[in-house]
Amino acid sequence: MDFSTIDFEKLPSDPFSPSCFYIKDIACSEDYHALRDWMRNRGMPFKVEYDAPRHYATLTPLARPGKIHETACGNIGYVATVFNVMNSGSFLSPLSNPRSTNVRCLDNSIMVPDDSHVIDSRECVNFVIESEVNNLTLSEFIAKLRRYITNTDSIMYALGWKRLEVASGVTLLAIAFSRLQQNVDLPLFVINFGNAPISYQAMGSLRGEFGQGIDGLCRGLGFNQDPECTQAEMPLYTVVVPLECIACLDTAGQQLYQLANNAAYIRNFEIDLFAVRLAFITP
Repeated sequence: MDFSTIDFEKLPSDPFSPSCFYIKDIACSEDYHALRDWMRNRGMPFKVEYDAPRHYATLTPLARPGKIHETACGNIGYVATVFNVMNSGSFLSPLSNPRSTNVRCLDNSIMVPDDSHVIDSRECVNFVIESEVNNLTLSEFIAKLRRYITNTDSIMYALGWKRLEVASGVTLLAIAFSRLQQNVDLPLFVINFGNAPISYQAMGSLRGEFGQGIDGLCRGLGFNQDPECTQAEMPLYTVVVPLECIACLDTAGQQLYQLANNAAYIRNFEIDLFAVRLAFITP
């Protein structure tokens, strides 16, 4: 088929809530591969998927870069596997990683996190991760993370990292929101685990979003004379996710998953930001 006839103006462009554009003339997987290659050769920022039973292709905005965010999120999948083995002896339970799972918001829109985690094959995700390089501004990135908490009724913890390039190197900001926080509009923390301090403009964006009080929630390079994140297992650059955020409680305080031999389970899920940093900054 003549792919140049596709009206790409009809494609959705909302990076927060990507939806699909259907091409019903795709009759077989060969046509799908031809379309995918045609778009890739032209550098078009869309993801192409093929629905074999119904013989059509779907196009969605390519809201996230590939290799870097996949590597960063893959680190969390590894941490989840270690967590599971330590606690249950199984690679897959209690924490499973369905990767990019659609999340339906209260306004009926759909958001797609870079990575997500569920407990014991639960339908709704408990914990989502976003890994952003340059598709969203810092304010847009913060807005998307916050929406996982404020515009769903199941997600307990949203964590993301955003790369900001500055003249002296790379700033990497880790930001998290939790439903257990009294004010869910405020982040739990902002951590710079890059190799350059945050810029004046980026700090201005943070203060514009959260007010001057955000200064007290910031740590890492450029804040409080904190050292740079240069090795694994530095407490300053370890994100400790309380287990109740990903395993135990829903928004009404009800038990979601009964942990076997509860006392034997570790209480927190820990993420070492140095491992994430290696995906963004070449040593």
